[in-house]
Amino acid sequence: MYEPDSLSEEQCKEPVQTLFSPTGLSTVENSDFEVLFEDEGDSEDSSDENVDTPSTPTLPPGTTTRNSSTLSLRILFIQMEYCEKSTLRNLIDSSKLLKNPRQIWRLFREILLGLQYIHQEGTIHRDIKPMNVLIDGSDHAKIGDFGLATRDIMSKNLSSLNESDMNFSMTKDIGTALYIAPELLSTAGGSIDYTTKIDVYSLGIVLFEMFYRPLLPGMERIAVIKNLRGSGHFPSDFGTVMLEILLESDRIPVAEIEENDFQKMFCQTIRSRGRLHHWIIDTLIANPVLPAADYLYDRDICSADRLSLPRLRAIEYLRNKLCRICSTHAFIPFDVHSITPFNAKNAPEMTNSKSSACRFVDENGISVMLPYDLRRAFARYCVRNGVNRLKRYGCGKVFGRPDAAGKTSIFVNII
Repeated sequence: MYEPDSLSEEQCKEPVQTLFSPTGLSTVENSDFEVLFEDEGDSEDSSDENVDTPSTPTLPPGTTTRNSSTLSLRILFIQMEYCEKSTLRNLIDSSKLLKNPRQIWRLFREILLGLQYIHQEGTIHRDIKPMNVLIDGSDHAKIGDFGLATRDIMSKNLSSLNESDMNFSMTKDIGTALYIAPELLSTAGGSIDYTTKIDVYSLGIVLFEMFYRPLLPGMERIAVIKNLRGSGHFPSDFGTVMLEILLESDRIPVAEIEENDFQKMFCQTIRSRGRLHHWIIDTLIANPVLPAADYLYDRDICSADRLSLPRLRAIEYLRNKLCRICSTHAFIPFDVHSITPFNAKNAPEMTNSKSSACRFVDENGISVMLPYDLRRAFARYCVRNGVNRLKRYGCGKVFGRPDAAGKTSIFVNII
């Protein structure tokens, strides 16, 4: 029996409406996917009351219309990296960052690299401030909160900031207004044309806070940063902690500190094989050769002995004689690749040889070497291809570096 007051099974299974659920009926005719925000709920409810909904005829039970198919709800999940050490704002306020200048410069360098990547992708962050720089568990800086700087935030004037603004959170409009470039504040009424330089300006104020004592959230921070923005006036106590570190009796020489830091940074860059690693390799390869080095590099080819016809005929005679002997004993000519990766385990063996191997670095940063004999590359070929027995001989060139001048010598080797 059909009971209109009782709830059907399909009505009991209706999806629960959430903050991000689509409004209205989920039908094919009304399938616009909208997001309901908290400040829009009241206006939408009031507007729905004023709209006259057309009356639909009551259908007998068991009948459906052609356009009554419901749409399934979709939930969007965003997976983000968890930064255990909160933000740069918390690190500055903890007073630990001020006592570690090396950490300051390292974090500043990471922020610069992040901004460089953002700008290369054609994006302007517009809201660089300590609260938007996240610190992960490995103590590395991550730039977050893209697109939070709106036109209303940019139009706020710093001159209107007074004691009544102290109750505002520094993560809100005031916090953004303290860091944005002045050209954005001066064009509040019209269109704003800006470049990536506005992020650089904001980063300069962030660097000041990293090297200065923690400022109290309120008028002290506003007053100090306003003086810095307006007249470029630094506080009188700025840099005192750095001076105390430099005046310590057991301080390390600056040259030694810089050299040690550079070596550690360089080794870390080489091991990471990131963008800086490729930049270093490309810079070394693109480095122009000096004219003197170009002239002296292969000066041995001008020797008169290399153009001696009796010498060339003797080499060709020996080559043909040895090849015929090898062919008589069922050896076959077989050549393999010449360039192989350099292995540090073979360094002592090459040191004991008559000539050290010629080592190079390719465009991918891999250390390779030219053959100093014709056996090593063939042994590598046999191991990689599972060759257990093969009677072969080869005739080719081997390379050596007998002197420290950097020149490469070429020898003929037959095995």
